[in-house]
Amino acid sequence: VAHYVKAGSALDKEALARSCSVYFPGRVLPMLPEKISNELCSLRPQEEHPTMTVQLDFDRLGRVKREEFYESVICSRARLTYTGVQAVMDGKDGGPANAHKPMLLHMQKLMEKLKRQRRQRGGIDFDLPEPEVVLDSTTREPDAILRAERTEAHCMIEEFMIAANEAVARFLIEHRRPGIYRVHPGPDPEDLHDLLLFVRHFGVELKHAPKTSKDICKLIEDVQGNAGELAVKRMLLRSMGRATYAASPALHFGLGTRTYLHFTSPIRRYPDLVVHRSVKELLHDSKAAGSDKQLSAVCETSNRGEYRAVRAEWDVMDMLRARFMQDKMGQTFSGCVTGSGKKGVYVELDEYFVEGLVPDSSSRHYRIPGKKDQGLEGPLALGTKVKVRIESVNVPEGEILFALAR
Repeated sequence: VAHYVKAGSALDKEALARSCSVYFPGRVLPMLPEKISNELCSLRPQEEHPTMTVQLDFDRLGRVKREEFYESVICSRARLTYTGVQAVMDGKDGGPANAHKPMLLHMQKLMEKLKRQRRQRGGIDFDLPEPEVVLDSTTREPDAILRAERTEAHCMIEEFMIAANEAVARFLIEHRRPGIYRVHPGPDPEDLHDLLLFVRHFGVELKHAPKTSKDICKLIEDVQGNAGELAVKRMLLRSMGRATYAASPALHFGLGTRTYLHFTSPIRRYPDLVVHRSVKELLHDSKAAGSDKQLSAVCETSNRGEYRAVRAEWDVMDMLRARFMQDKMGQTFSGCVTGSGKKGVYVELDEYFVEGLVPDSSSRHYRIPGKKDQGLEGPLALGTKVKVRIESVNVPEGEILFALAR
């Protein structure tokens, strides 16, 4: 990608302005033209493509023993699906993935060791469900809103990408070359103190509020299978700061490391493209382009672009959820209280991955607010199972209003 997108070119300026690709159900707004992202720089099967390779050798405990960085040519043997790979890992028929079973099972063992190491150092894995919209092939209207399944096949790719990203960060830091790093501040101490009170509502006793990422990992283990598991995880996630890009390495609280950046997706993220350029310059022993001031400006633009993309993805998802529920007015569904605020409490439905608001006018007689209006106690505390009726739907605003049915 760094070969085709030259620094300072019109293509480069447009990529920076976009900062990242934006993903909507059934549609993508790419950062780069499809000629690059889907053809020249896509590892399509049985085609040779120039690449930037990070080769990591691990010992039997899953520790990195050797790292190599080089330009290469790759001819991909097959394009596999997460479903097919997961089937092989489960001992079932994975279709085309069956031909690569020995390698996939070997990869699975390594993934398990990498995941164990990451958790031991304080890497947090919330494992919260993500929404998946099923669109009608003809009308493009939402047919269903599901909870996307996150399998071991997904985890395997995530662990390998994290390993590559960390290796490149170490490579640039060791050689004192410029880069763009991914940093993630720790949670607000006051929010964590509120969490201490909150988890007691679900029978989990903590001697003190969690402070480190290891403490939070232990808490997630303690609430596993608990009725309030999702509520606790969501409250933990809300207490976290937002991960951003910076021109110098710093703590990534969620991964439990101080050496982390994004390298694996230069097609869809501009910071990754900058990192690729820096690695290429280092491999060719040429002078790195870009001052600290210039990199800081790129970070600011990328942070704004990423936030804009995330907001757009959320807004479109909310509108699609509202459109999906439009013809269900007056129907009753079971759900769970997932949050609360000034307007009322939020309920997530069991049947569909849809969240709506129960206004205060409907819920105030059934709820005793806790500290910071988090609903720590009372019948409508977080995690409470309820029945709700669809009262109104505002598609343009992506708003769904519920009323308590019982």
